[in-house]
Amino acid sequence: MTELIFNQPLELKIPRLVDSPYSSEPVVDWSTPDWKVVPFSVSVQQLDSTEGNEVHPQVVTKMVLITPPGTDIPDLDSDSVVRVGGVMELKVVGNPARWPDPWKPGVVHHLEAVVEVVGG
Repeated sequence: MTELIFNQPLELKIPRLVDSPYSSEPVVDWSTPDWKVVPFSVSVQQLDSTEGNEVHPQVVTKMVLITPPGTDIPDLDSDSVVRVGGVMELKVVGNPARWPDPWKPGVVHHLEAVVEVVGG
């Protein structure tokens, strides 16, 4: 029954490490990222949206990303960018909440993260 709500494929945006003419250490390059596929589907639901004014006609749409019970995305953090369904790119806002399993101490029951897309 969980497939009714957890039906969106998810990928994590992973920057590449490239050589830099200014450093002996590799540097992070976001211009040609890799996309790491999450091995299960998630639920993404809209929370709210805000609109800017005529001078700054920007629309910010916030959503909540929820993993199915018994799953976590260990690489997901406050700096992460995800892609939902292969098309919708969203930035994680704040730290994801890893909800503890009430019957298994020390185990994550599921993850919830606020994500947003900014347009305009």
